[in-house]
Amino acid sequence: MEPSPYDNSIRQHLYGNYVFRRLGLPQRFLALVQVELLDLKNVTSPSGASALTAYALLRLKRQGSTAPLNHRARSLDSASTRPIKISKSSGPHAPASWGSLVRFRFPLPEGVNCEGRCYDSDREALFKGPPTCLQISVYERKFMSDVELGGADVNLDALGSGGQIEEWVPLRAGKDGITWFARIRISLRFELLILDSDTDAIKDD
Repeated sequence: MEPSPYDNSIRQHLYGNYVFRRLGLPQRFLALVQVELLDLKNVTSPSGASALTAYALLRLKRQGSTAPLNHRARSLDSASTRPIKISKSSGPHAPASWGSLVRFRFPLPEGVNCEGRCYDSDREALFKGPPTCLQISVYERKFMSDVELGGADVNLDALGSGGQIEEWVPLRAGKDGITWFARIRISLRFELLILDSDTDAIKDD
Protein backbone atom coordinates (compact mmCIF):
# COMPACT_ATOMS: atom_id res chain seq x y z
CA MET A 1 0.00 0.00 0.00
CA GLU A 2 1.32 3.43 -0.98
CA PRO A 3 1.98 5.76 1.98
CA SER A 4 -0.34 8.75 2.22
CA PRO A 5 0.86 12.33 1.51
CA TYR A 6 0.77 12.94 5.27
CA ASP A 7 2.92 9.87 6.02
CA ASN A 8 5.36 10.84 3.27
CA SER A 9 5.73 14.36 4.70
CA ILE A 10 6.42 13.01 8.20
CA ARG A 11 8.96 10.50 6.85
CA GLN A 12 10.83 13.11 4.80
CA HIS A 13 11.29 15.34 7.84
CA LEU A 14 12.16 12.42 10.12
CA TYR A 15 14.93 11.63 7.64
CA GLY A 16 16.02 15.28 7.72
CA ASN A 17 16.26 15.12 11.52
CA TYR A 18 18.18 11.84 11.26
CA VAL A 19 20.74 13.53 8.98
CA PHE A 20 21.04 16.49 11.37
CA ARG A 21 21.72 14.09 14.27
CA ARG A 22 24.35 12.13 12.35
CA LEU A 23 26.13 15.37 11.43
CA GLY A 24 25.94 16.63 15.01
CA LEU A 25 23.87 19.66 13.98
CA PRO A 26 21.37 21.30 16.38
CA GLN A 27 18.65 21.89 13.77
CA ARG A 28 15.38 19.94 14.00
CA PHE A 29 12.09 20.02 12.12
CA LEU A 30 8.91 20.68 14.10
CA ALA A 31 5.47 19.92 12.62
CA LEU A 32 2.77 22.61 12.60
CA VAL A 33 -0.87 21.85 11.83
CA GLN A 34 -3.11 24.89 11.35
CA VAL A 35 -6.90 24.55 11.58
CA GLU A 36 -9.22 27.29 10.33
CA LEU A 37 -12.91 27.09 11.22
CA LEU A 38 -14.57 28.88 8.33
CA ASP A 39 -18.30 28.37 8.61
CA LEU A 40 -21.11 26.53 10.37
CA LYS A 41 -24.36 25.47 8.73
CA ASN A 42 -27.57 23.74 9.81
CA VAL A 43 -28.74 21.52 6.94
CA THR A 44 -32.30 21.34 8.29
CA SER A 45 -32.69 25.07 7.56
CA PRO A 46 -32.37 25.65 3.76
CA SER A 47 -32.01 29.42 4.13
CA GLY A 48 -29.28 29.05 6.74
CA ALA A 49 -29.38 28.91 10.53
CA SER A 50 -30.17 31.92 12.64
CA ALA A 51 -27.20 33.69 14.18
CA LEU A 52 -25.66 31.85 17.12
CA THR A 53 -22.56 32.09 19.30
CA ALA A 54 -20.35 29.03 18.82
CA TYR A 55 -16.95 27.72 19.83
CA ALA A 56 -15.05 24.48 19.34
CA LEU A 57 -12.78 22.11 21.23
CA LEU A 58 -10.04 20.59 19.07
CA ARG A 59 -7.35 17.96 19.52
CA LEU A 60 -4.88 16.08 17.35
CA LYS A 61 -5.52 12.38 17.97
CA ARG A 62 -3.17 9.44 17.49
CA GLN A 63 -4.14 6.10 16.02
CA GLY A 64 -5.90 3.85 18.51
CA SER A 65 -6.94 6.66 20.83
CA THR A 66 -10.57 6.47 21.94
CA ALA A 67 -10.53 9.37 24.40
CA PRO A 68 -13.64 11.58 24.08
CA LEU A 69 -13.36 15.34 23.60
CA ASN A 70 -15.75 17.27 25.81
CA HIS A 71 -15.67 19.55 28.84
CA ARG A 72 -15.80 16.63 31.29
CA ALA A 73 -12.95 14.70 29.63
CA ARG A 74 -10.83 17.44 28.11
CA SER A 75 -7.12 16.58 27.86
CA LEU A 76 -4.16 18.93 28.23
CA ASP A 77 -3.28 18.67 24.53
CA SER A 78 -6.66 20.07 23.44
CA ALA A 79 -7.44 23.67 22.45
CA SER A 80 -10.56 25.80 22.65
CA THR A 81 -11.57 28.65 20.35
CA ARG A 82 -13.16 31.87 21.59
CA PRO A 83 -16.96 32.02 21.39
CA ILE A 84 -17.84 33.94 18.21
CA LYS A 85 -21.22 35.08 16.94
CA ILE A 86 -21.78 33.41 13.58
CA SER A 87 -24.15 35.21 11.23
CA LYS A 88 -26.67 33.56 8.93
CA SER A 89 -25.17 32.26 5.69
CA SER A 90 -26.88 31.18 2.49
CA GLY A 91 -25.71 29.19 -0.49
CA PRO A 92 -22.68 26.87 -0.83
CA HIS A 93 -20.32 29.73 -1.78
CA ALA A 94 -21.30 32.15 0.98
CA PRO A 95 -18.34 33.98 2.56
CA ALA A 96 -16.83 32.52 5.71
CA SER A 97 -18.59 33.74 8.84
CA TRP A 98 -16.81 31.88 11.67
CA GLY A 99 -13.17 32.83 11.29
CA SER A 100 -11.54 30.98 14.21
CA LEU A 101 -8.00 29.62 13.96
CA VAL A 102 -5.99 27.13 16.02
CA ARG A 103 -2.37 26.00 15.57
CA PHE A 104 -0.92 22.75 16.88
CA ARG A 105 2.81 22.12 17.05
CA PHE A 106 4.38 18.74 17.77
CA PRO A 107 8.03 17.64 17.71
CA LEU A 108 9.18 14.69 15.65
CA PRO A 109 10.60 11.98 17.95
CA GLU A 110 14.34 11.59 18.46
CA GLY A 111 16.20 8.30 18.16
CA VAL A 112 13.99 6.84 15.39
CA ASN A 113 14.60 5.83 11.80
CA CYS A 114 12.99 7.55 8.80
CA GLU A 115 9.93 5.30 9.24
CA GLY A 116 9.42 6.64 12.75
CA ARG A 117 10.34 3.31 14.37
CA CYS A 118 12.45 3.13 17.51
CA TYR A 119 14.68 0.17 18.33
CA ASP A 120 14.19 0.79 22.05
CA SER A 121 10.99 -1.16 22.89
CA ASP A 122 10.34 0.88 26.05
CA ARG A 123 10.44 4.15 24.16
CA GLU A 124 8.41 2.69 21.29
CA ALA A 125 5.69 1.79 23.79
CA LEU A 126 5.45 5.41 24.93
CA PHE A 127 5.37 7.13 21.53
CA LYS A 128 2.70 5.81 19.17
CA GLY A 129 3.70 7.87 16.16
CA PRO A 130 2.36 11.21 14.89
CA PRO A 131 -1.30 12.22 15.26
CA THR A 132 -3.45 10.81 12.47
CA CYS A 133 -6.67 12.81 12.71
CA LEU A 134 -8.19 16.04 13.97
CA GLN A 135 -10.85 15.64 16.65
CA ILE A 136 -13.41 18.45 16.88
CA SER A 137 -16.44 19.14 19.08
CA VAL A 138 -18.62 22.20 18.41
CA TYR A 139 -20.77 23.92 21.04
CA GLU A 140 -23.34 26.71 21.07
CA ARG A 141 -22.81 29.14 23.94
CA LYS A 142 -25.92 29.45 26.08
CA PHE A 143 -26.62 31.51 29.21
CA MET A 144 -27.25 28.54 31.51
CA SER A 145 -25.67 25.54 29.83
CA ASP A 146 -23.82 25.23 26.52
CA VAL A 147 -25.31 22.90 23.89
CA GLU A 148 -23.17 20.44 21.93
CA LEU A 149 -23.97 20.72 18.22
CA GLY A 150 -21.85 17.70 17.32
CA GLY A 151 -18.38 16.35 16.79
CA ALA A 152 -16.23 14.65 14.17
CA ASP A 153 -12.85 13.06 13.46
CA VAL A 154 -11.12 14.39 10.33
CA ASN A 155 -8.49 12.10 8.81
CA LEU A 156 -5.16 13.79 7.97
CA ASP A 157 -4.02 11.28 5.30
CA ALA A 158 -4.56 13.69 2.37
CA LEU A 159 -2.59 16.47 4.05
CA GLY A 160 0.86 17.01 2.57
CA SER A 161 3.67 19.37 3.55
CA GLY A 162 2.90 22.91 2.38
CA GLY A 163 -0.58 21.83 1.30
CA GLN A 164 -4.07 22.11 2.72
CA ILE A 165 -7.43 20.38 2.71
CA GLU A 166 -10.78 22.15 2.93
CA GLU A 167 -14.12 20.40 3.39
CA TRP A 168 -17.55 20.49 4.97
CA VAL A 169 -17.43 18.13 7.94
CA PRO A 170 -20.64 16.52 9.27
CA LEU A 171 -20.99 16.93 13.04
CA ARG A 172 -22.55 13.91 14.70
CA ALA A 173 -24.46 14.55 17.93
CA GLY A 174 -25.28 11.28 19.69
CA LYS A 175 -28.66 9.81 18.77
CA ASP A 176 -29.79 13.03 17.11
CA GLY A 177 -27.79 12.24 13.98
CA ILE A 178 -26.30 14.98 11.79
CA THR A 179 -27.92 18.38 11.39
CA TRP A 180 -24.83 20.61 11.52
CA PHE A 181 -21.85 20.87 9.18
CA ALA A 182 -18.62 22.79 9.81
CA ARG A 183 -16.44 24.04 6.96
CA ILE A 184 -12.80 23.71 7.95
CA ARG A 185 -9.41 24.21 6.31
CA ILE A 186 -6.36 22.29 7.58
CA SER A 187 -2.79 22.98 6.50
CA LEU A 188 0.55 21.37 7.33
CA ARG A 189 4.05 22.81 7.36
CA PHE A 190 7.35 22.14 9.10
CA GLU A 191 9.45 24.71 10.97
CA LEU A 192 13.21 24.41 11.33
CA LEU A 193 14.29 25.13 14.90
CA ILE A 194 17.56 25.10 16.86
CA LEU A 195 17.91 22.86 19.92
CA ASP A 196 18.69 24.55 23.21
CA SER A 197 22.46 24.57 23.74
CA ASP A 198 21.96 23.03 27.20
CA THR A 199 20.03 20.09 25.73
CA ASP A 200 22.00 17.10 24.55
CA ALA A 201 20.49 15.54 21.45
CA ILE A 202 20.02 11.79 21.50
CA LYS A 203 22.80 10.32 19.39
CA ASP A 204 22.47 7.31 17.14
CA ASP A 205 24.49 4.20 17.91
